[in-house]
Amino acid sequence: MPAKLFWFNDTQWAAIVPLLPVNQRGPKRIQDRLVMSGIVHSLRTGCAWRACPASYGPYMTVFNRYNRWKKRGIWQKIVAVLPDDLRAELGPAEIAPDTPRAPRISRWRPEAVCLAGVMQDKSAR
Repeated sequence: MPAKLFWFNDTQWAAIVPLLPVNQRGPKRIQDRLVMSGIVHSLRTGCAWRACPASYGPYMTVFNRYNRWKKRGIWQKIVAVLPDDLRAELGPAEIAPDTPRAPRISRWRPEAVCLAGVMQDKSAR
């Protein structure tokens, strides 16, 4: 059974909007609310980015936005304003900054693909 889609409610979104970068170079961004909801959905379910539902936009857009904003520290600021219950679901590995003393921990495994909620290891083939 597919995971229930996550969507930010209006109160959560109002707290996040001031933290988003504006006037960025490049092509027009896909709606931030769609992509941000996709990021949270992927982190909550633990699936590979490739398995992110199309309702959130292209999976590469969702992944690239998360990756770029995490490197720039934007994602950590966003997570800080999320409600405690949602922040607890995401876990410390998704919000801790990368430092030499704290190695990067990620739920995403490049050697695995999440299909229909079942992890299949490519190395087993």
